[in-house]
Amino acid sequence: MFENKLNTITLSGKEYPMKCSILVLEKIQDKYGTLEEFEERLSIFEDSPEEDTGTNEAEETSEEGSDEKTEEKLDIKVRFPNMTAVCDALYWFIQEGEEITAEEEGRKPVKYKRESLARKMDLSLFAAAQILRREFSRSFALKNRETTKADPKKKNL
Repeated sequence: MFENKLNTITLSGKEYPMKCSILVLEKIQDKYGTLEEFEERLSIFEDSPEEDTGTNEAEETSEEGSDEKTEEKLDIKVRFPNMTAVCDALYWFIQEGEEITAEEEGRKPVKYKRESLARKMDLSLFAAAQILRREFSRSFALKNRETTKADPKKKNL
């Protein structure tokens, strides 16, 4: 079914498959309004309020006319991610990974509880948020074209 191996996350010594599929993206959109809002809530980095020039080097011309490069200080602030978003992502991604794994193995999926998974999280909050945000971003990566290749004989409606 899936040509790409599912990523996993380890909670209290047990490895869980996880997947941020279109079904999970639908849940995210329903609860958070936009995918961008959800991603922002998972982020542990805060944008600098200072003017963003898109570079960390600035060129200055001295009185003699020579060009000099000076380093600008990057102002990156770390912040706590939104706990609800982290718990939602943990639950939705793991439950989807379990559904996919069970389907491939021909068995009934385990139904996890959101609270039980959150209680098992022994990663640092920052590490967990980064893992979950990476999985979220992975859902937007280019997929293997063989998986979704349309049959040229069939007409799309």
